[in-house]
Amino acid sequence: MKETHKVFLTGGDAVKWATDDDYNLLQKSLSSFCESVNLKDCNIIHSVNWHALLKISPTYLADRYVITHIPHDIKNMLMQSDYLKISPFVDKWIVMSKRGKKMLQGTGFNYNYVPYSIDMKRFYQIDKSHPKLSEIRKKYNIPTDKYLIGSFQRDTEGTDLKTAKYMKGPDVFFEIVKRLYQHNKDIFVILAGPRRFWLIKQLTRNSIPFVYIGKIPEVDGNDDIYINTLSQTTINCLYNLLDLYLVTSRMEGGPKAIIECAAAKCKIISTNVGHASDILDPKTIYLDPIEGFVLILDDIENDTLTDSVNVNFQEVVKGHSIEIVRRYWEKIYHEVVSKELRSESVDKLQKRDGVNRTIFNIFRNRKIITILHKFHKPPWGGGNQFLLALKKGINNKGKKVNNKLTKNSKLCIFNSFLFDMNTLKSNRKDYSNTLMVHRVDGPTLLVRGKDKEIDDEIFEINNMVADITVFQSFWSYQKTIELGYKPINPIIIPNTVDYSIFNKNGKNEFSNKKKIRLISTSWSNNQRKGFDIYKWLDNNLDSNRFEYTFVGNIPTDLEFKNIIHIPPVPSKELATILKTNDVFITASSNDPCSNAVIEALSCGLPVLYFNGGGHQEIIGYGGLGFNTKEEILKQLDYLLNNYELFQKLIYCPSLNEITDKYLSLLNLTKL
Repeated sequence: MKETHKVFLTGGDAVKWATDDDYNLLQKSLSSFCESVNLKDCNIIHSVNWHALLKISPTYLADRYVITHIPHDIKNMLMQSDYLKISPFVDKWIVMSKRGKKMLQGTGFNYNYVPYSIDMKRFYQIDKSHPKLSEIRKKYNIPTDKYLIGSFQRDTEGTDLKTAKYMKGPDVFFEIVKRLYQHNKDIFVILAGPRRFWLIKQLTRNSIPFVYIGKIPEVDGNDDIYINTLSQTTINCLYNLLDLYLVTSRMEGGPKAIIECAAAKCKIISTNVGHASDILDPKTIYLDPIEGFVLILDDIENDTLTDSVNVNFQEVVKGHSIEIVRRYWEKIYHEVVSKELRSESVDKLQKRDGVNRTIFNIFRNRKIITILHKFHKPPWGGGNQFLLALKKGINNKGKKVNNKLTKNSKLCIFNSFLFDMNTLKSNRKDYSNTLMVHRVDGPTLLVRGKDKEIDDEIFEINNMVADITVFQSFWSYQKTIELGYKPINPIIIPNTVDYSIFNKNGKNEFSNKKKIRLISTSWSNNQRKGFDIYKWLDNNLDSNRFEYTFVGNIPTDLEFKNIIHIPPVPSKELATILKTNDVFITASSNDPCSNAVIEALSCGLPVLYFNGGGHQEIIGYGGLGFNTKEEILKQLDYLLNNYELFQKLIYCPSLNEITDKYLSLLNLTKL
């Protein structure tokens, strides 16, 4: 007789959107061997979204076996400090893509991979002549002689209906379809889903033909979620109307559209996010917006994507049906959960207090925030530049910042190894009520190519003193784990700059008809900053076409014959120089989150970068990468020929946003 588990299922969003679908599909998968009960009577809590656990009392979480899904990109979760509130209670994390599985390897998370499932009775192919489709065409006046491109998602986040949702990439979608319309007037966009205000506005302003399958509320507000979240029956019909579905996300756990399109045999192309590479024909995954544009244009003219439809469909049949996914859950519940439920229980409340130490203390009247750092007037290194900006950001919030740790400090941010380690180690007990946040970069071994002993010392003090470890990029976190270190309560908060200095105001306009101005900057003269590549460029760039400036320190034995070298300059002067240039080039190999790059992006310069370190994470579609110096000239031409597009897709988090992320760590005291 099979054992029946008493499970409390939670995590849906109650608006019939993605997590509600996850909830319903999970319920079907578990129905044969689990009994769904209320929270009080369960022995297992299973949530399809880790955020839902924040609403459950720690008493229940501590006393039950807890399974939770990570429905978004792993990096996205690690950028939200709230996950630390529930992490001590989670017995099993679930990832739904092989990419996510790889990202968690070696991190210490107890996880299992379970692919997304789909109900193929809800998503399936419909003949183009079916009356249902004809009815929709007629109702919304959808043309039959145009190439129909679809997008059924959200453009904006929460109650902010004006700002494009960075992760979903509606700005990328718009730039691709705008370019398509300029080349071929025979396209037509079909939009559906709530929160489409941003894209509707852009398409209207640029006279790109589209239809919105929904109702725009008379007053912008949250009711849009309930009005415009369509049924799966309707969404399936829309997939079957399309010539192509376009995914433009920068960061995803799914998206669900990938598996739904595959089941409905709808042509689709996607960025390389979430489970795209698990399901889609590799030729339908694009790396940058220009490549996406070319894929669609080729399909319009030559029908090049039709054969990918069956490839995608077979992948869904093989690995994502409800029946297939049920086997994953049976294994987890019967082989893992049952065994661990019978084993000696762990006092999770004690584990929470032991692992997270003072995170959950109440700090009462302590108002002082300490940044334990010796500040230097610029020019100086990137860490100093960022901490100066962060200090300003915290001051702008009306909070006092000093660089001396006292017993009244509410929050202490200490940077990598650039502080008095011995004093902090010996006096840790004196600051037991201070939230100790260790900002870590590196690993030093990879950045410098030496000094592993510094990494050893960094993580010795991290394990002794830190309550939270802040990494500047997922790359930095992942490489730290690969080297065998175990950072305390890791989260990811990228760097930013002082936007009163580094901004686009006064940026020179780009023109391919005049001499193109290239620039690189670096405080460090370490060879790993890419000086061999800069020297190669010095010898191989066409000096009649390009003017190249390097600002910063260079190795003593390096001489440029064509590159103009300017020694380090203060921030305001550097910003002025950046704005007179067109393209920023960085050849550093293992920078975790280069402040030089962020400064350039903030001044409106697309970036040509070496594919290493955290560059791709922070640059995104604001530039292009290269793997060898022989690729540089080709990639540079590619960037220059599409300069306006790459410049428009530059994204940098604001100082206000990053400051809020650091200050949000104090909210962890509320659990």
